Amino acid sequence: MKPPEPRPSHLTSSALRKRLSLHGAVLLAIGLYLLLAIPCPLRYLTGISCPLCGMTRAHLAALQLDFPTAFHYHPLFFLAVPCTLYISHRRLWLGSLWRTWEKALFAPITAAFLLVWIIRVFFLPDSPVYQQWDSSPLYRWLAPFH
Repeated sequence: MKPPEPRPSHLTSSALRKRLSLHGAVLLAIGLYLLLAIPCPLRYLTGISCPLCGMTRAHLAALQLDFPTAFHYHPLFFLAVPCTLYISHRRLWLGSLWRTWEKALFAPITAAFLLVWIIRVFFLPDSPVYQQWDSSPLYRWLAPFH
């Protein structure tokens, strides 16, 4: 059995450069998304909004301290930043004990996102989330097979 690798007490300069370049790439992607107004690929292809639909608008509203509007756009907007920060920095957390807790924490969070998505798509007609299956490219591609 292979002994566990020791955790470094600090990040090496190359690891720090790698992490900073990853953060820079993520910030660049977010900036391009906001500037170019790129649509959601899932909604474009299927006509159904994704489980994260409204998250950008929710965070923009929260930055303006308009929390009721942020909650309207996505009721779980407050979980996105902590989850993203954790996922991007998970190697810095303690070893295998935390990995066990990680599974126990992220399963209900994922379930909550899916449940909110189902409720918003199928039961709340005035929600920012919608389904327009018949106008999607996927529907048009599959139409000959009906």
